[in-house]
Amino acid sequence: MKILLTILLAAIFYGGQSWFYKKYWNKGLIATLSFSRETCQIGENVYLNETVSNLKKLPLSRLHVKFTASNTFEFASSENAAITDHYYRNDVFTLLSYQTTKRTLSFQATKRGYFTLTELDLIASDIFLKHTFACQLKNHSHLYVYPKLLEQSKHPDSYIQWLGNHFSHRSLWNDPLSCKGSRPYIPGDNLHFINWKQSARYGSLYTNLTEPVMEQEITILCNLNPFYDNNKDVLLEYIISIAATLITGFIKSGITVHFYSNAKDIITKETLTFQGLCRTSQLEQVMKGLARIDLNMKPDNFHHTIARFKKKYDWHSSLLFLSNDRTEQLVKEYKELKQYCSQSLFLLPEFASVPVKTEPSLFVKWEVPL
Repeated sequence: MKILLTILLAAIFYGGQSWFYKKYWNKGLIATLSFSRETCQIGENVYLNETVSNLKKLPLSRLHVKFTASNTFEFASSENAAITDHYYRNDVFTLLSYQTTKRTLSFQATKRGYFTLTELDLIASDIFLKHTFACQLKNHSHLYVYPKLLEQSKHPDSYIQWLGNHFSHRSLWNDPLSCKGSRPYIPGDNLHFINWKQSARYGSLYTNLTEPVMEQEITILCNLNPFYDNNKDVLLEYIISIAATLITGFIKSGITVHFYSNAKDIITKETLTFQGLCRTSQLEQVMKGLARIDLNMKPDNFHHTIARFKKKYDWHSSLLFLSNDRTEQLVKEYKELKQYCSQSLFLLPEFASVPVKTEPSLFVKWEVPL
């Protein structure tokens, strides 16, 4: 009789705990994944924080936390992980009542991009590890990996020479906001500079005297449609690095930069454009934008990018044409733009082993390492 009673109580306990876990296992259960920082450079160490809290009396003897990350993250430890098209991790926790556990995973970011951790799976067991229960939680964490900035030794000599000419031959123009006085009107003076208040006071026309200002603007047209598809990803990533290097260098030199591209933003799905970049505080915005370029999305037709540029172009600005593509139509459009720019340069990123056969004198080849 006692044996039967013991068996009955065991069966009730077994069924009861199974029912209890099934109903309450994920009550007060919180799990989050977060990066230790929002931005980083390629090759820098970042920490991924894995935090699990059990805010109830019911303990969890075994809790699996599963998540997927980019396979471009090189983690210090491959324990509990599988790497194929993504990085798959399965960590096991034991949580007592009202316990919080945190683990920190170290990794290196090896590729430019915008990376998110949007969800994680939780799988728990009952006391006897016979039944499992699962749920999926939303997560909100992201990491910007900035494009690599190129050393000056990597810059083509012809580009450095052109840049020197740009600094020494920038044109002077009159800034209407930099008034240093006025004088009586002389026939031929620009009517935009007439001081109407002073003219009304003295009964005759007076012209504002303005300070000549050095032209300090450069527009970059960046094309991510390649001429060939061989090693396309390596080539396009290098073009993005060139763009990041140019923009950073110009802004730090006090030059205003306008940037037009046909690359698509992974968040907005729009083409990436920057206007009037002139402060170092804007570099974060630029680098985040370049990190968000999605090479899996087809770039816009570059002719449309050129058309957008023409509508807003200030002809005081110099032009840098950054493109691996050198089709006949594109070269023709560049030549047309060149006639109206104060200075222009066609930068052609290409692998050292690939010759530039079409009008090589028109381009400055920027060698891309393979």
